[in-house]
Amino acid sequence: MHTDAQDTPAVANIALDTPSSLAVTTAVARQLAEYLEFGGEPVRAGKDIQSFADQHGDAAVSALIDELTNIDLSNVLRHYDLTSTSPIQMVISPERFAALVEMEHKYASGDYAELRGMLSGVLFAESSEPSDERAIECLEAIVWQPHALELLAGMLMKHAETEIINFWLYGSFRVTATDPDNDTWLEDCLNGHVPLDIGTVRSRAAQSTGDFSDIDLDDPPLNTAADEVDTRSGMADGDLQQLCWLLREYHEEFFMDMILQILRSLMAQVHARNGGG
Repeated sequence: MHTDAQDTPAVANIALDTPSSLAVTTAVARQLAEYLEFGGEPVRAGKDIQSFADQHGDAAVSALIDELTNIDLSNVLRHYDLTSTSPIQMVISPERFAALVEMEHKYASGDYAELRGMLSGVLFAESSEPSDERAIECLEAIVWQPHALELLAGMLMKHAETEIINFWLYGSFRVTATDPDNDTWLEDCLNGHVPLDIGTVRSRAAQSTGDFSDIDLDDPPLNTAADEVDTRSGMADGDLQQLCWLLREYHEEFFMDMILQILRSLMAQVHARNGGG
């Protein structure tokens, strides 16, 4: 009888009612690593980790993933079903997750689908106490990674000409009417007719929105709940919208550098469309 490989547990030799202990955790981690090394399905491994969490609790999962290499852990997270929350997403440390994000410099696909899935799953994992705190901690670790700027800018590129640019220029994803001066400047910029540097990026944002000044982290990111709803809504892809909002509010320098990279990439696209002349 045919058996789907994804339905065959990677840790079949470990009884689910075995008491949680370091020895059991190490044994499960070893079996998972061997399973993945010899071509096992990452989705199946993720289901086994879920079963382990159901039996032994989140603390045991934290110990379990400590026994897995970054490559194995990345393999599981990159293929996890985003319709449900993985216990890994709930317990992985910000520093460890940032290291996995950095690995995407080598492995990211052209559309950055796996990177986006990992970021959405960990930064915005469902919790009994919804808060930006965990996302902020993870982003604090991510932005210091050597290729973070390149990775996040690349992931956001397909949205750059609309929501992301509007968010930078106007501080909101909901823009029904643009400023003619910004329209003219942006066209000239993308055609290479005006200088582009980080000073220009910052000054343009400040002139348009007035809310990119230095942020006091002791104060709320925005003055009113209504303002927050406005700036955090309006983008078709809510996870990317949340990511941009958090970067702007808590990592302004990184956000501005990311906008600069996106604009330079758009300039290169326009240059290529014009035949490189």
